[in-house]
Amino acid sequence: MKLRAALILFTLLPWTTFSFSQGGDGPEKGTFVSTHSGGIAVRSIPGVPFSADLVKEFAQKLPDGTLGRRESRGKIFRDAQGRTRVETEVISPEPGVEPRPHIAIFDPVQHWNIDLDPAAKTATILHFPGPPPSTGIHARGLSLLAAGNSPRNVVAGNLGTMEIEGFTATGSRSMRAIETGPADSGARRTILRESWFSPGLQIDLLSSTDDSKTGRRATRVVNIQRNEPDPALFQPPADYVVKDFSSQR
Repeated sequence: MKLRAALILFTLLPWTTFSFSQGGDGPEKGTFVSTHSGGIAVRSIPGVPFSADLVKEFAQKLPDGTLGRRESRGKIFRDAQGRTRVETEVISPEPGVEPRPHIAIFDPVQHWNIDLDPAAKTATILHFPGPPPSTGIHARGLSLLAAGNSPRNVVAGNLGTMEIEGFTATGSRSMRAIETGPADSGARRTILRESWFSPGLQIDLLSSTDDSKTGRRATRVVNIQRNEPDPALFQPPADYVVKDFSSQR
């Protein structure tokens, strides 16, 4: 019973998701995506260590039609073994509530995912016996299907290349139109997504979504350092309470 509960928690854990791609410019096999990294997929790739800062910008449409602007920051780390760490701020939709820090660690060597809560000083460890089950769908594809919109309504194209933070990045764009009223009314919601992918780092350096209904979200990877991160970053801190679900079998 406890094992089943742990498996359910692993499936529904809101902070992190695994996704696999069968090809194209999206994440390759072994991709680990933090749902709070603003659309930046952090790939678990050995031999390409780096550290960087994350800047997330929000321009949300308010009920009165104005734009409410917010910004949050975070960090990304990946070591030579392919272990990843994503530090983010979880922003509450309620005004006046301070952002809550969250940290997600993925370790393909130990076969575990660690969810750190700095406020509570707890570390939740979830083990997996091997590569997580493949969905066969890119995370962006999942978002399209979750929205109930057929991929046939998506128009995609390439944007060429440009230099970002000293790295060459290739751009791609997709636009989706959703009818929001009767077919003959012409009422539509449009969602425009752009991403700039660095083949050298195997990560998007810029990802943005412009939604005619909700506003704009953009995430930038800045201050990139090609150094090996401190190994301690991929372990639970010594003063944290560890909840290891592998022991509840």
